[in-house]
Amino acid sequence: MAVSGTDEDRIRPSHGSPWLERVVSIVAWAALVAFTLLTIGLPLVGVGTFLGTDLLTGFAPWSSSLASTHPIINGLVGDTIDTVTPQTWAIAEAARSGELAAWNPYVAGGAELGGLPNSGIYSPLSVAWWFVPLAYAPGISKLIEIAVVALGMALFLGRLRVPHPAWPVASIIFLSSGFMIAWTNWSQTQVAALIPLLFWTFDRVATRRSFFDAVPLALVAASMILGGFPAVTAYGFMFGALYVVVRVLVLRQRFLDIVRVAVTGVLGLLGGFALSAFVLLPFVINASSVIDFSVRRQSSEMRLSLLDLLSSVIPSVLAAAEAGPEPVDSAIERFSYIGVAAVVLGLLAIVLRARCRHSAGPFWFIVTALVGCIVVIYIGGPLLEALQTLPVFSNNPIARLRVIAGFLAAVLAAFGVTALLRIGGISEPEPEARPSGLVANLTWPGVGIAFGAAVVLLVVNGVDSALRSIAAPELRALADQVKAEAVSAIWIACIVLAVAVLVVAVPWQLAKTVAICAVPLLVVGPAIVVADGWWPKSPSNTVYPVTPAIAFLQEHVGEDRFATAEQTMLPGTATMYGVRSVGGHAYHTREWKQLLEQVEPDGFISATYSSLRNGTLDESIESPILDRLGVRYVIVDPNLGVPGTVESASEGPGTIPFGSQTPVRSASRVGPVRSVFFRFASGVQDAPDGSRLVVRLVDDATGAQLARTATWYPHLEGLRSVAVVGEGIPESTSWHAELTLSHGTGLIPQDAASPDVIALSVVRPVADTLRVVHTGDATILERQSAFARVRWANSAVVESSPTRRVSMMDDPDLSSDTVLLEHRADMAPNEDSSATISPSTQQPDGEQRFAVTSDGAGWVVIEDSLRRPGWSATIDGTAVPLLEAEHAGAAIRVPGGIHEVVISYEVPGRSLGLLISLVAAAAILIASLWQWRRRRGRRIRATRTSGRSSSCASRPRDSPSCDELPAAP
Repeated sequence: MAVSGTDEDRIRPSHGSPWLERVVSIVAWAALVAFTLLTIGLPLVGVGTFLGTDLLTGFAPWSSSLASTHPIINGLVGDTIDTVTPQTWAIAEAARSGELAAWNPYVAGGAELGGLPNSGIYSPLSVAWWFVPLAYAPGISKLIEIAVVALGMALFLGRLRVPHPAWPVASIIFLSSGFMIAWTNWSQTQVAALIPLLFWTFDRVATRRSFFDAVPLALVAASMILGGFPAVTAYGFMFGALYVVVRVLVLRQRFLDIVRVAVTGVLGLLGGFALSAFVLLPFVINASSVIDFSVRRQSSEMRLSLLDLLSSVIPSVLAAAEAGPEPVDSAIERFSYIGVAAVVLGLLAIVLRARCRHSAGPFWFIVTALVGCIVVIYIGGPLLEALQTLPVFSNNPIARLRVIAGFLAAVLAAFGVTALLRIGGISEPEPEARPSGLVANLTWPGVGIAFGAAVVLLVVNGVDSALRSIAAPELRALADQVKAEAVSAIWIACIVLAVAVLVVAVPWQLAKTVAICAVPLLVVGPAIVVADGWWPKSPSNTVYPVTPAIAFLQEHVGEDRFATAEQTMLPGTATMYGVRSVGGHAYHTREWKQLLEQVEPDGFISATYSSLRNGTLDESIESPILDRLGVRYVIVDPNLGVPGTVESASEGPGTIPFGSQTPVRSASRVGPVRSVFFRFASGVQDAPDGSRLVVRLVDDATGAQLARTATWYPHLEGLRSVAVVGEGIPESTSWHAELTLSHGTGLIPQDAASPDVIALSVVRPVADTLRVVHTGDATILERQSAFARVRWANSAVVESSPTRRVSMMDDPDLSSDTVLLEHRADMAPNEDSSATISPSTQQPDGEQRFAVTSDGAGWVVIEDSLRRPGWSATIDGTAVPLLEAEHAGAAIRVPGGIHEVVISYEVPGRSLGLLISLVAAAAILIASLWQWRRRRGRRIRATRTSGRSSSCASRPRDSPSCDELPAAP
């Protein structure tokens, strides 16, 4: 029997059902709302905070003060707590007091702050940080990100004539993609959230041929630049430009139209750079003078693995890989989640392409670009090697291209939802003509089936590899999780495919609608589970609490500095607490880094993270460089031993019970002590919520307490060292230690000489310049040999060689009243002068003022990291040279008498950048007003023309024609 019409006409109805489409749309948008509420809802209403500050419970001094045994949700977000949040909050706090926090004096000897986009606080998506309390700001910022992604997807997909129900589905997929999940609370996701809006503006540029379309492009581009993560911005611009090229070629526009599109796009991007010039120019200057890009150089071997690609459908395989024998990079750089439902929807979009026409140019661009991203990210080879010769790709891990892959996968999945809706007769068909030629004649169902088979093989092989890496019995639970997720992924894939079969084969639209309504649920369910496992929701009491150790530093550090050992007090948090740290998490100048590496060769945990190391602390803590840099205190973990002479106690054959009801004591000792240590023969039992250990030194003669240290531990076992403030105990005083445990019971070996007391060893003071000044939540050692951070020098020596300068800085014979200069021209006659320097008045913009009273000429030496553009000095308001001194710091030659010395920091390039930004903003405002007036005029003329037409239509047949009537005024 002959059938009229094409196969496509038989399968696809001629019109859709608005009511059924509305039902599917409601379900899809409800899924997006559910994703939002179930992932960030509690922090939005004040139940906890959307910050990973629960991480602080794992580090001294917070661990002892917070006494939390709750598991940390995500231990990989340390950067957000150590540097991102403190810097962002410092800028916002200064702004609320009417100041620009241009300079951060608290980390790495000082670093640029408010003049740069690094924190992302100038992004429109960071508006919450300026107005709401710290605990609320991250959650509200994430809510804004979700809203911006949803808006951008709606606008972009709407231009591609993708039906409404696909918009929230694509939004959920992109929001829950690996990059957006793993980088949450960094500025990376704030930039990435604007990618859908960026493509919307690029599509307008490519199709509307209006110069005014440069305005929305400029606004979005500027917002991305202000977000503070250049790599994501550059990726967006590159792929957006390629999209415009493809769009223009498919539309086969005239040459003049192509020129108009090119000019509009260039104007838009230039406008974005101009609007953000007030932070972009300072960033460029800072990057060229401070940042060492050589450590970020990439190679074609630096790609992700196919096992990482498997995490797109089975998230737990990354944990399996980390459990294996080979070291791997952070999961933040590798997590590739998309969701099996999104993968199947993408395959359906390709397979059903022959039956449901999508917008041709965008569709093929999405498919091709996504395949290209997968190849360069997970396979590498010559293509990746070629890309890494280009800017951005050359010094950024290719893994960060996952942000574009996630966006492309979300859009492709939206095309898959579109195919189901249109074939099912629920949405209007695409009116655009089907492309002709080779592209249209390819057998895409066959290609889709082959691709699907490859994906299945990848899943099987990946799961097998992951499970093989889990050999230890204690990791069997992880293996079971991988298997469970693999089974869930298979079931979800089967359900989505069943929906596709129902849509194609079942004739009842209601059944098709019910089936399609399951798609958003299959997308959002796993997305919520993944986000819940990554995104932080910390108790409110963990938001940077001030512990006794931190309070001690705030009270005593003053104008000087402290140093940290390992990750004690996470040195970047010094910004949050307002105390100066010699190290920290920031971009270090080359000179400051060289000094720190002389103190501790392995002191850089990463290229931007410096700290002392526990294993070499005995040597590094007495470095003369630390003296010259004004490091007066060192904070270490409370269980770390302190320098001194060890007097070990001999253990007897038996043990002594130790618990909350049975305090124990040691044998008597005489004289000063820095710490005591002992061994648990068996770990403390029956203390699921941890236990507080109290060590008291008691005078044998009077029973008076000589020293006390109390520290909470999540568990106690093995060797335990406890520092005590006991260096002031007189040499003749006899004392003993008493140990008390708040919860649980354990066993401590008995003393070999006195079986009724525990074996307790001690560490005695030695002839050094250290002194234990605080114990408990952390141990703080005072370095009594430290110079003042700002001091007076009456003599100078000159050394032009950087290597020799570093060695001289490490020479204990170089006295505090001698300044090390770099240029012979800066020398002046030495005078036997002395001076008093008042404490500085530190301003958020970097300015420091000193009142100097001296009996002769000399130098004011400032041991800050000042080797960068922007610094200047004055004496009594008159500009004077800021001399390069002390390898990384500066000095000012000051005559005798009473003077006010001021050093100030002007963000380099900010004035010119601000002028450019203001001119650009004014130009955009004028263009917008002109466009508004132009459109208003068109509407008025259209209204008048419509009125004349209606009047003509109502005239009698024998009346004059409208052409004969006078024109409207």
